[in-house]
Amino acid sequence: MGNLPDRRVLIRWMFNALGYLLVFGHRFVIDSLLHARHWAGVLFGESSPWYYLFMAAATLYTIPTALACWIAAAGLKRNKPWGIWAGGFASFLLILGFPWLTLAGGMGFYVLYTTEAAPIRAATVRERSAGPTTDYWDRKRRSKAQGIVQVVLWFGLYGYLRGWMALYAQRAGMTAWHPGWQAWLWVSVILLFNTALHESGHAIIAWAVGSVVRVFSVGPFTWWLDRGGSRFRIDWGRLFAAGGYMGAVPGGGGNLRFNEIAIVPPARRPTH
Repeated sequence: MGNLPDRRVLIRWMFNALGYLLVFGHRFVIDSLLHARHWAGVLFGESSPWYYLFMAAATLYTIPTALACWIAAAGLKRNKPWGIWAGGFASFLLILGFPWLTLAGGMGFYVLYTTEAAPIRAATVRERSAGPTTDYWDRKRRSKAQGIVQVVLWFGLYGYLRGWMALYAQRAGMTAWHPGWQAWLWVSVILLFNTALHESGHAIIAWAVGSVVRVFSVGPFTWWLDRGGSRFRIDWGRLFAAGGYMGAVPGGGGNLRFNEIAIVPPARRPTH
């Protein structure tokens, strides 16, 4: 976090990730991060109506906190002045999530409001007229840190979903299923196939309106055109990446705006 854009982007990503965790991993948050059942039992006893009220409050706590985190991330991404205030409100809600979410809330306050990070607020106002800042992850598409974060999050989310489904199957009396490494392989193939279909839709529309497809990327596989002809590359750094992109340039003729809207997103040149 040595320079301003990286600090702002990192705190934005923290808010974004916490929002997803609070929504899709709410059971993990309630039981393992907030220890709500433990504290409800200690304070009120399991037979007390206040026990269930406390658990309901802990469950409802995750919803506005997740929304506040996402709003703060959106404001910081767009360099809006209200993004700082939204981040402060999200940090306040996170501090209430004792003990582990309190650390995240404190970090949010530190980055957003300390003297060291105060230039963030001034830069936010300046950049409204200067245009959007260069996002760290866009500027360094092939960042090794980004790949590591994606792999860790992907394995963590998939492991959580598999564990939840296995527990549900056990409670329902279903036969245990242990697919091992084959499950990871099939899920990866399905995700790549889904991405290929999605990007193919953009490419087909681009061809239909007369544009020239210059780059087509799915996961680690990238095909592009340059002055030397057609090129193909396998980027092992994106081995676990399931995303992709397609770039095209207009082939001439009118209705340029309509063509770009039809292709969506607008054409962009590859940076190979």
